Amino acid sequence: MTDTSSKHSVSLSISIIGCGWVGLPTGRVLVQEGHHVQGSTTRSSRQAELADAGIESYVMAFRPEPTPAAPALFESDVLICTLPPGRSNADEAPYPDQIAMLMAQAQAHGVARVIYTSSTGVYPPTNGAVTEEAVDPHTPHTAPAPRRSTADAVRDAEQIVVTAYPERAVILRLGGLFGPERHPGRFIAGRTDVKRPEGPVNMVHQQDVVGVIRAIIEQEAVQGVFNVVAPKHPTRRAFYEAAARDYGGDPPTFADDSNADGKRVVSAKLMNTLGYVFTYPDPIAPFRQEA
Repeated sequence: MTDTSSKHSVSLSISIIGCGWVGLPTGRVLVQEGHHVQGSTTRSSRQAELADAGIESYVMAFRPEPTPAAPALFESDVLICTLPPGRSNADEAPYPDQIAMLMAQAQAHGVARVIYTSSTGVYPPTNGAVTEEAVDPHTPHTAPAPRRSTADAVRDAEQIVVTAYPERAVILRLGGLFGPERHPGRFIAGRTDVKRPEGPVNMVHQQDVVGVIRAIIEQEAVQGVFNVVAPKHPTRRAFYEAAARDYGGDPPTFADDSNADGKRVVSAKLMNTLGYVFTYPDPIAPFRQEA
């Protein structure tokens, strides 16, 4: 991956909607490269943390319009939306309505480019290699249904983004997220009867998510849909045993199941188009380094 200490040749104004686990470290790196970064958070208690990263912060909810209104947040060259669906927004407007309002705000203020962090959860349950073509964001519901209902909302959001920005949108379908403060050992240690132990995992480290977004910013002509998943797919058994050891918890136990079926989400398009080199191509590798 390219050295993140280098400055971008042109300073951009970048807005990050959702300065959480992905948005905050992304903003920090972009500030270090000389960009002007603004970001939203739902909690005023996080404003000091954003300020320390050099991010100009706005506290707002999405109902579905940004509340309170902050038109300056949308006066930017690039808008990065990391807003997740699910419980964090359950007391607000439906997720697709939030994304539709964000796109309307972006268009009204002349934002030139949108980067939306989606999820590999949009893919239906299947076996074998899965590429971006499995779900077309323009017609997402022609594909078989995804496993979780929240993924239907994310499919809707993708369609809204590419409709609003047909030639200037980037959809990043992120695999299972892990890294600082999100150690998989925390969730798996001591678990019993873990299903599908021989099935593959589709994970991506936080550092690679940030690196990919940075690369997208650098390569301004890039648009389209990209899977962001570590190229190696160890078994669930291997990954979770390594995670539990590194975390220091009790090892999990697994179901008596030798079935190795499962999807392997492929990131070849990302690597070929961007020339991106994963910092952690094997998702097991970081554990010892983060102990």
